[in-house]
Amino acid sequence: MKRVGCIIAALFCMAILFSSPLMANTDAEKAQRQMTKTDRAEAQITDLHTKLKIAPAQEDQWNKLASVMRENASQMDILVYNRKAKLGTMNAVDDLKSYKEIGDAHTACLAKFIAAFEPLYISMSDSQKLIADATFAAKMNKHGHHKGHKPTAK
Repeated sequence: MKRVGCIIAALFCMAILFSSPLMANTDAEKAQRQMTKTDRAEAQITDLHTKLKIAPAQEDQWNKLASVMRENASQMDILVYNRKAKLGTMNAVDDLKSYKEIGDAHTACLAKFIAAFEPLYISMSDSQKLIADATFAAKMNKHGHHKGHKPTAK
């Protein structure tokens, strides 16, 4: 049963990958797609710093998190650039391997983000934590990661 779930999840991810360029209809969505991950990271860093109301005592931890966000974005930009450069010459297997490489890097980047974010989160006031919780939940909902998903019994 787990194997079927994994296959469905992989197919869903592939559907998103292959359909995403067709889904952007507005000028804002097109402009967002054309931004590099580095550009988006800088915007997210500024936005999160403001939303989370980072206190002066938290700046050192915040700067570590911002540095990780920048490094992750740079790494992803390189992988995406390399993938785009090869798109016309890759066969189906190469295409899937390239997509897997990006997925693996995304997972590694998320692990680095969590490692840098957790100490900052622990240092936050209760009101900052509520804002962080709502901000990350909203982001996940926007991308459909929480919608309709219920934990399964093991």
